[in-house]
Amino acid sequence: PEIEKLYQETKSSDLVIVAVDIGEPLNDVKTFIDQNKYNFKVLLDSNQSVAEQYGISAIPTSFFIDKEGNIVSTHTGPMNTNQMKEYIKALDK
Repeated sequence: PEIEKLYQETKSSDLVIVAVDIGEPLNDVKTFIDQNKYNFKVLLDSNQSVAEQYGISAIPTSFFIDKEGNIVSTHTGPMNTNQMKEYIKALDK
């Protein structure tokens, strides 16, 4: 819900929000998204290769990536909207 809130607040900006589901079947993911009325993009990492490449050891893990594609910061664990906004501010520096 916090990601959806941030998405709704920033959808007219150039911020891109993408969630990655790790290892769950498409139908389960689609049902979850529909039931929760999420509007941000959700990508599937069916074989967990992306999670492995990014060294994800806990869920959720968030990556904040600048316009050049560089990972500026990461956060492991849940976050509220205000915490996410603080990480986003660092992208502009």
